[in-house]
Amino acid sequence: MDLIQAKIWFFKIAEVDEMGKVKYRVKARVVKVAGECPIYKEGDEIVIDWFYINTRKSKNVCIHAFGALLSLLSAFLHGSSAIDLGIGKEENKGYLQCPDPGKPWTCGGTVLFELRREKIQEKV
Repeated sequence: MDLIQAKIWFFKIAEVDEMGKVKYRVKARVVKVAGECPIYKEGDEIVIDWFYINTRKSKNVCIHAFGALLSLLSAFLHGSSAIDLGIGKEENKGYLQCPDPGKPWTCGGTVLFELRREKIQEKV
């Protein structure tokens, strides 16, 4: 593979076009709470723009839930499909949940997040 082929391959993988690099926004919306969660209720959202949490558009972030989401969320934000990651049946929609098992083991509850990904265009 020569340098030009390598650049073409990289741009396809990184989803870069002549207008600039494509970045992703993921909205992690609470679709179900089993048990009692002191942080989230159905409909709450965490908005991740490219590589940061958009605190102006997000509910508070629970470190336990976010820790469970982070490894797959990072791959999803970098272009891996929800199908390939094994978290959904559509390219841009997947599901992850926090690790709290709820009653009778803890006094909390399990929160199920629906992750929806959309492209954000910005100049490089």
